[in-house]
Amino acid sequence: MQEFILAKDVLEACFAHLDCECTLERDATLSVRLAALDTGEIILAAARIQPEHWASVTAVASLALTLRRALALTDSASMIGAPQ
Repeated sequence: MQEFILAKDVLEACFAHLDCECTLERDATLSVRLAALDTGEIILAAARIQPEHWASVTAVASLALTLRRALALTDSASMIGAPQ
């Protein structure tokens, strides 16, 4: 549970310009939903992220970078004024 709280805190800090919701599922996978603060529009949803991709500091940093790249590829970052 401590690892989940760390992952949630880090992801929320990395995506402070968005509404970042992290959920720990029953099977120990992580679901992340990023939405625009002003409209609530879902920009990116990632589900069933395995524990090896979020249960350590290094893995959380890698996950945050992957989500940032996904935002950049979808061009959602420019639509919401996200930092580049």
